[in-house]
Amino acid sequence: MSEKLQSDGGARVTGYVVEKRDLTKDEWTEVATSVKDTNYLVGDLFEGHEYEFRVSAINENGQGPPLVGDQSVIARLPFDPPSSPGKPEITDINEDFLTLSWIRPQSDGGGRIRGYLIEKKEAGSDVWQKCNHNPIPSTSYNVTNLIEDRDYEFRVYAVNDAGNSEPSVSDIIKYSYSPTGQAPEIITPLVDLYGEHGRSVTFECVITGNPRPEYRWYRGLRELTETSKYSIYDKGDTQVCYQSK
Repeated sequence: MSEKLQSDGGARVTGYVVEKRDLTKDEWTEVATSVKDTNYLVGDLFEGHEYEFRVSAINENGQGPPLVGDQSVIARLPFDPPSSPGKPEITDINEDFLTLSWIRPQSDGGGRIRGYLIEKKEAGSDVWQKCNHNPIPSTSYNVTNLIEDRDYEFRVYAVNDAGNSEPSVSDIIKYSYSPTGQAPEIITPLVDLYGEHGRSVTFECVITGNPRPEYRWYRGLRELTETSKYSIYDKGDTQVCYQSK
């Protein structure tokens, strides 16, 4: 704030007294009592509160009457909240969590971004739940405590000292974890073969799986192994047991 003295009372002004008043209260509070310049940076204000200020000049004869500012002022930071971050996207789904990622806001509002707050809700619900209570500096987050095969929405806020941005909301996302592997599956089973005594015979079946399954051949309860009579091998997913005559 700054004020210009209209009269010095015939003696040199040696300083100024600055006072403030929160408009929700009646009393004035001294801010500074020996200001030498005609402007002063006032601190210790509550954001969003409205204040008025007054200044008194001091000379060798004492303190003059206060001069009240023409307008009251609402205290606010000298910058704004950030713009919204980028739309949250799913970059990984795990058995216990999914990873949510986004890009930084285009504008930080003039103040350093302290981090991000993440919220979730089930699709169709109006109740948003906080995923984290303190801003995280990273632009990705592992969201836990999700229920398999349910639909969710997520939203992300960017935060600076002026407050939170408008939220950036994801599409509706189904949380469904499918392992990258595949359990063994018999595509083409064995079939009964009948042959004449003393002739060779070949048994084949097709089995898929990831990772590649192990397999064993049995005749009744006896496991078959490579011998001069049996040849066991594979052709891709096709398993072959050749019995010679």
